[in-house]
Amino acid sequence: MTAFFSTTPGPSSQEEGTTGRPPAVGAAPLLRGPNIQNTMSNEENTNIPRRRTDRITPQGKHTRLRNILNIIFMLGAVIGLIIYFNSDKTIGAYVILAAIGVKLVECSIRLIN
Repeated sequence: MTAFFSTTPGPSSQEEGTTGRPPAVGAAPLLRGPNIQNTMSNEENTNIPRRRTDRITPQGKHTRLRNILNIIFMLGAVIGLIIYFNSDKTIGAYVILAAIGVKLVECSIRLIN
């Protein structure tokens, strides 16, 4: 019984950085203390792909039309919600349905191209 309940102070598992068990298979080693080295330097990792900033805007001949239809959809949806919750529910529902119709037109233009 005395082997399990030792009264002598020993190093705790938190101080050592380990739980006394072997590490799990595939577990990364703990990086603590002054021996940590920066393993991510610019010289070693030159093959990291960079983002292409020249393709931020969508390309296509109908981009401007699609953007205008998206703005109409967003405004119609917001206005429809305001009407729906503040005054007549049927008129608000019709405005929201009209906005969804505009969005369907925009989606069909996107799918055709």
